[in-house]
Amino acid sequence: MKRKILAAGLLLAFLLQACGQAEEEGNTSTIIISVDEDFTDQDIDSICHKYDLKITYDYDTLSMYALTTEKAVTEDELDQLIEDLSAEDGILLVEEDGTVQALDEEEAEQELID
Repeated sequence: MKRKILAAGLLLAFLLQACGQAEEEGNTSTIIISVDEDFTDQDIDSICHKYDLKITYDYDTLSMYALTTEKAVTEDELDQLIEDLSAEDGILLVEEDGTVQALDEEEAEQELID
C-alpha cells in the first residue's frame, strides 16, 4: 500500500510538471493553470482577455484550465507569461503543458532514490 501511495504521489508530481518547449522562432503554446475555489468564469474570461489567451479545456472538477496563446510566442515570452500569470490573484499554479510518461513502480522508486 505504501508503495502505491508513493508511486501515485510521484506520478502526480510529474503530471504537474509539464514539459513542453516553445521554439525560439515562436509558436502557440498551451499552459495549465490551477485556480483557487473562488475563481469565477468572469475571472478566467478577464485573464484570457488580458493576456490574449483562449480556454482549450476546463478541468472543472480540478479547478484547472488549459489555456492556449492566441499568437506565436518565443520561449522568453512564454516564460514572462507564466511569471505574469503566477502573480495574478486566484491563480495558484502555472505550468507549460506537455507530454509526460508514467513510470512503473520500479522506476518511480529509483527516481526517489536518485
